[in-house]
Amino acid sequence: MGIWSSLGGMYVMQLTSAAPQQAMQALTNSGIVLSDPEMIDALTWQFCVSRTDGHIVMKMAKNRGENCRICGRKGIFWRFAQIRKRPILVLGLLGLCLLSCWIPNKVLFIHVEGNTALAQRLILQQAQDCGLYFGASTGQIRTQQVKDRLLNQIPQLQWAGVDIRGCVVTIRVKERISFVQEETQQGICSIISTADAIVQQIVVTSGTPLCQPGQAVKAGQTLISGYTDCGICIRADGAKGEIIGLTQRRISVIYPLERVVRTKVLSTEKKYSIIIGKKQINFCKDSGILGSSCAKIYAQKYMTLPGGFQLPISLVCEQWIYYDTAPIETTVSEDWLKAYAREYVRSNTVSGEFVYSQENLTDTNGCIKLEGIYGCLENIGMVRMEESLPDYGKSD
Repeated sequence: MGIWSSLGGMYVMQLTSAAPQQAMQALTNSGIVLSDPEMIDALTWQFCVSRTDGHIVMKMAKNRGENCRICGRKGIFWRFAQIRKRPILVLGLLGLCLLSCWIPNKVLFIHVEGNTALAQRLILQQAQDCGLYFGASTGQIRTQQVKDRLLNQIPQLQWAGVDIRGCVVTIRVKERISFVQEETQQGICSIISTADAIVQQIVVTSGTPLCQPGQAVKAGQTLISGYTDCGICIRADGAKGEIIGLTQRRISVIYPLERVVRTKVLSTEKKYSIIIGKKQINFCKDSGILGSSCAKIYAQKYMTLPGGFQLPISLVCEQWIYYDTAPIETTVSEDWLKAYAREYVRSNTVSGEFVYSQENLTDTNGCIKLEGIYGCLENIGMVRMEESLPDYGKSD
């Protein structure tokens, strides 16, 4: 069946006759085109004819005393005939076609990229004065005019560009770099201790020291005050300095002697879900936390409109792979555990170094456990802002 026959529509007919070969020959001699002839049995043939020739075949079969009936319809014509019986669907398809022709030529979305200090509303207002607004025709927008308008009206911009793709317009800007550094007034602050420690060294450049080397301090205790007693007045300023203290840190490291590994793939399964905004709708059950014997490959595809605009609707495909597992023994050295514990402690100290360490290794419940005590020299000072002057009372 060709494209033209499909557009015109075709009948699938069955002809039953005592002499079917002669009946088929008579139809052919009359100029009727028979497509896809097929012999059903000794007396019945099935074939396709065009919609206009169907009634002629029926009339010829009746005149010859043969039995002919229509057993089916084929072609695009009959599909459209069915759609005509559904007026709401026809109106929806017509509206969709009209929107498909109208939407790509209109501005529906405007994005601004590259602005950090400038307000997006200011840039959109200047672009609107040049004809770039919601619903505007993309063919009437002059990108060079919009760029010149933005650079002339907003002196903070160094460069501007307009990119039109379908119904989405992207305004890209670059702000000028300001080399003027504004002086910020520092408030009243003190320096407090971040941990329990023994002060080893203290250097004060501003403020009043409240501790001395060899003194034990607690976490949160004020080490350098931002208030200085000048005799007749109290000067409030920001405390500055560095305090080095001896701290003690405890750490426990547990490492298993046996672990489970994946050996071979048992089966795979695909599960689908759809995300609309922040709501996820799962089409399959058991979409929770995976076990050690299962791995998941996650793929998410967003729906987009013509022009590249991304809708907040996405289809998620999760491919679950189930593995067979087997336990194996692990080997770990004492030196590796000690190095790991010391590196962890060092990463959590501020400009610190080790002074002493006490480490103990034990085997418990199939695991190696390391318990360590580490003494560190580190900076224990932390700035704390003060809200108001302290209340010293009134003198008589």
